[in-house]
Amino acid sequence: MNLNSYVAPVTRNLKSNSTTINFVLLCLVLFYLLPVDALLRVSIQRDTESTLKNLIRNPLVMVLVTVLVYSTYVSGDMYMLVLGLFLLHRLTLH
Repeated sequence: MNLNSYVAPVTRNLKSNSTTINFVLLCLVLFYLLPVDALLRVSIQRDTESTLKNLIRNPLVMVLVTVLVYSTYVSGDMYMLVLGLFLLHRLTLH
């Protein structure tokens, strides 16, 4: 049983759209690092973060995130992997 053959379609899509995905991940990382809530006096960061945290607690979403992280690793794009793991860490542990 070769696991890479099962995630090959996801890996191909990640490779073909890597520029766009990396840009979106970088924007999300910067959004969560900058003090947007304090500057704008609205709770955009807190609301989106709590919504994503509740979504990630779902077991089915956890399985999908696991497959996505593994596919990102197999694709060889380390920027995407690091940015994705940073966001995952932020949403699950903070």
